[in-house]
Amino acid sequence: MRFAPVSFVSVVFESEFLLLRLQAASMRTYLPAELVSDIIVIDNSRRGMPKGFRGALLVAYGELADKVRILRPSEICTMPGTLGWRSQQVLKLVVAEQLTSPRYVVLDAKNHFISPARPDFFQSPDGRARVNSYGYQTHPLRSALEHVLRYLEIYSSDYIDEFPATVTPFVLDTDIVLGLTAGLSARSGHDFSVEFVDNNLLEFFLYSGWIIASGRSLDTVFDFHQVFCPNIWPKNVNATKVREAVGKAADRSLPLFSIHRRALGRLDAESVHLLAEFWTERELFATSADAARFVREFKRAFLRAEVVRKLREQRLQAIRMVESGGHRISGLATSVRRRTLGPSRSDS
Repeated sequence: MRFAPVSFVSVVFESEFLLLRLQAASMRTYLPAELVSDIIVIDNSRRGMPKGFRGALLVAYGELADKVRILRPSEICTMPGTLGWRSQQVLKLVVAEQLTSPRYVVLDAKNHFISPARPDFFQSPDGRARVNSYGYQTHPLRSALEHVLRYLEIYSSDYIDEFPATVTPFVLDTDIVLGLTAGLSARSGHDFSVEFVDNNLLEFFLYSGWIIASGRSLDTVFDFHQVFCPNIWPKNVNATKVREAVGKAADRSLPLFSIHRRALGRLDAESVHLLAEFWTERELFATSADAARFVREFKRAFLRAEVVRKLREQRLQAIRMVESGGHRISGLATSVRRRTLGPSRSDS
């Protein structure tokens, strides 16, 4: 079956800007232009990308730059009273209204290409989207999955035994997403984004559940190929885990590699060396010294962002405590918040 070009969608905020630049460079190196309909970057940062960074980002995409659109959330939908992780999930679905391609691939900023991407990684020979699945019996997101299934009135313990994974890359069919957002809006009488936030839904669980709720089986839409790309997560990150991830990446059929921002911010010297050597070998940096310099730059930016985030959280917590004391004090606190903080966001 012929492979139609797909859109690639990434949502990013301040702490991930440099990781997005690495992703862009990796796309330039390993993502053939004929596979790409367009690249949508959703800038979910508080103040918007600095002009200088935006320019550097487009340079990093190389010949793919003409396919890139950088959108702010307000250009996609009206976001209800939420920011951060929950808003990112809404945006990953509502962005379908901006696409002309029949299918799109959602990436996180932590994902970057390390080998040439082939169509059969994203689509099976019979045309189904390729994703992964696993059991949720002991998974931290089990309760969230159960909640979504009950919301859609399709709960069955069978789905806890196996259900599509929530990791990126995640491949979505545009028409299914549009049916989901329109269907839930019609059913609830609310804008989709409001319904999503008010009911504490999760985007990939909701998408997969909607397929079932619409009377289809998951295997008519998905090919579960069970090919997980290597990841480095922040929990107990050390040189051993980095070495394991790099070792798994020796399989050249795996086009993507992931490192969470918190993991990159915590790497020790040996881990930085291992990762720098790997990135250089995959031609993402000219030298390992350049790669190590990138990690240092990221760590400095990440530390600054974390300090700002924690201070903002502390201030907002204090304001909420004051607000709970009465309407008169609440009004004063709100005024202070508007003058000093502006809208807040979480960076979960």
